[in-house]
Amino acid sequence: MIKHKSLDLRYMETMAAGDQETMNALLTSLRQELSNNRGVARRLYQNAQWSELERFCHHFKSTLSFSGNTQLINANLQLWDMAKNSGGNTAMADTVLRELEQRCQAVVRELNQMLK
Repeated sequence: MIKHKSLDLRYMETMAAGDQETMNALLTSLRQELSNNRGVARRLYQNAQWSELERFCHHFKSTLSFSGNTQLINANLQLWDMAKNSGGNTAMADTVLRELEQRCQAVVRELNQMLK
């Protein structure tokens, strides 16, 4: 297994069962999901769309599990909890949203390098 800065691919490697074609498909899918959902959580939070944000975070947690990035996964779980509580602490939300966005960007950059 190759060591990555923003990714821990052990779960993905298990799912691919050693098949490189499957692994490449999973990596491509992860990159696409992260790229397509950039900014969604912030928009939902800013528009106080709590039930939509809760659903988004719930769906996104399965996507993020493939990254193996614990900080990214935890930021999403924190945001999910905030959505369940209709927003919570605004200052905390900005910190969590920034963490989510920055970690997603780092993962996408690393995936882009891997998939060249």
